[in-house]
Amino acid sequence: MNKLLILIILIGSTLDLIGQQQVVPIHKKANCQSKTLMQQNLRQQPFLMQKRTNFLRKSKRWIADQANATEQKLAKVIHNIPTVVHVVYANAIQNISDAQIQSQIQVLNEDFSLSNPDFGLVVPAVFQSSAADIEFNFCLAQIDPDGNTSTGITRTMTTVSNIGNSNSSAIFYTTNGGKNSWDDSRYLNIYVCEIDDNGQFLGYATLPGSALSGEDGIVIDYKYFGTTGTVAPPLDKGRTATHEIGHYFNLEHIWGNGCNSDDDVADTPEQENSYGGCPVHPRTSCGSDDMFMNYMDYVNDDCMAFFTEGQKARMHAALNTARNGLLNNSAACGTASTLASNDILNWQLYPNPSDRNTVSIHFESNQLEGALVLLRNINGIVYTSSTLQQNLQIDVSPLPSGIYTVEIIHKKSRMVKKLILR
Repeated sequence: MNKLLILIILIGSTLDLIGQQQVVPIHKKANCQSKTLMQQNLRQQPFLMQKRTNFLRKSKRWIADQANATEQKLAKVIHNIPTVVHVVYANAIQNISDAQIQSQIQVLNEDFSLSNPDFGLVVPAVFQSSAADIEFNFCLAQIDPDGNTSTGITRTMTTVSNIGNSNSSAIFYTTNGGKNSWDDSRYLNIYVCEIDDNGQFLGYATLPGSALSGEDGIVIDYKYFGTTGTVAPPLDKGRTATHEIGHYFNLEHIWGNGCNSDDDVADTPEQENSYGGCPVHPRTSCGSDDMFMNYMDYVNDDCMAFFTEGQKARMHAALNTARNGLLNNSAACGTASTLASNDILNWQLYPNPSDRNTVSIHFESNQLEGALVLLRNINGIVYTSSTLQQNLQIDVSPLPSGIYTVEIIHKKSRMVKKLILR
């Protein structure tokens, strides 16, 4: 066969492959270190392996119980996530403004409520029905761990270069040039600092059950946080924090470990590898269209736009198990006066313990009237939802004996009492 004929055959084969859209995913250099950090922590601290394993078992059980619940949730419930942003800076540029921090909080609340304006522009129709409102609301905590009023922002000057490097835990400790975390069982701690001056890593998060106490949270380079100030395209839409918080609530990267393996979420298709840049749909691998516009891939900020229902279930499982301290501290999203009012707005739950068909709620202040009342089992599944009124009676006759919680969600406060059914 002559050389000209061989060349024609090779060109024809190449064009045929392009026509089939079997495109190798595009990679970008910048990425997150969450999975690498988890593997490092589990290797260095063997007891964390058991902690992580226990969490995964509880998480799967919670998701299964939720799917099998005979009663569906009757009302949308917004879960407040008390958040503190620790700015650790070596120079004035790294000491980002309050406005830049607020821009990031706004992005998080849009992305986790499916109210981001770019959703319809970025997500193709084939995937839009899978999109989920996560029902998370991130607030800069107005109450610190000592009960004092706060802006939810701390600022610490450091002499340590690249203090956020994932090979070191210095960022979490004041004595090492960083900043001690607020109680990381009750607050989402986000650190904004210098990670790597060559732009290789954008940030990382600790997955549930994989970090030592005091080292559990999110670290993001100051150049990729928020939508103003120090950020620049194509990483200027605040999606690095969205991605890392996904990890914090136990999401894996969308591609998992490649074909024949996945991210343990049923409604995200298998994907061979990560994407970077801004691909054009459709791109195919593992026999299906790839969901590269999901927040858990590596595409540019303006080319990712949603989480799925399956990812929502996985995040809610984390919130109701390993991260349930955030739920119990949601009142930190309120003001000091709001917290103080919890002691004034007395309410009673009786009989408790109970072996009757109904339990009653009585409250003295009319400020509570109209609040949302939720009855949950020990795994966090909502059985009933109602609006609070004087001497409200809750039908518990269909429920088996066990421990439950009754919650009153009032403005920015969440008040909980344990209920025992005999």
